[in-house]
Amino acid sequence: MEMKNKNKTRWVLLGLMIAGAVVALLLWAFYFNKPKTQNRANDSSIYQLEYTVRRSSVADYLEIVGTVDAPIYQVVSSVSGALKTFDIQVGDRVSKDATIAVLDDIQYRLNYLEAKVDYENALYDSPISLEQKQLQFLIAERNLKNATVRSPVSGIITEVSAREGANISQNGAICTIVEDDALFVQGFLDEVDIQKVRTSQKVLFEFKSFGLTYEGKIARISQIANSESGIVVIPAEFSFNDDPRKKGIIPGL
Repeated sequence: MEMKNKNKTRWVLLGLMIAGAVVALLLWAFYFNKPKTQNRANDSSIYQLEYTVRRSSVADYLEIVGTVDAPIYQVVSSVSGALKTFDIQVGDRVSKDATIAVLDDIQYRLNYLEAKVDYENALYDSPISLEQKQLQFLIAERNLKNATVRSPVSGIITEVSAREGANISQNGAICTIVEDDALFVQGFLDEVDIQKVRTSQKVLFEFKSFGLTYEGKIARISQIANSESGIVVIPAEFSFNDDPRKKGIIPGL
């Protein structure tokens, strides 16, 4: 009987030891197999990084190459005749409405006087006759006025096409004037960029060889594209906000 009790006690102790070992094993497994997110949350050596996003604007821009240009006017004679006075040279500066050339106007003055007399004498004629004489007088007056050729703009003479004493036909070329006080930049936009631009948008001109920059805007975008060697571009003109001639900017740069 005593032997049985001892054996029973041993089995109970052994069972308790095994149960304790199992519990210890489970606790160990639970502790060391926790999700990493829980370990990191409880670990004081893990730092949280915070990023502050600030709102900012990033400007989109296009870069193109252009050429400084200016309006060009070819001066022609509206009437025919011999050049009586013509004393201009390439490089001369002229003002708007300045006299460039004077044609021999004797015949034009005679025609004017005759037409004036006819018109005055027809004041009591029929309405049709009066209107006819009036139109003839106006034509004679205009031809006499056009015998003096004037500059259409202020600018520089870049080409002389006639000489004093030469006979000029109607619409004959006399000279060419560049309106250099209306400089602009001629450039070309790529077809893929045409949707990004519009007139009046701001532009910045850079003249690297001069070390100069000027502000301006898009003045005109052509409605007709140019195609050459498979490349499609759209002509555009850009105007200056300030006069670039003050710093030596001239057409052709």
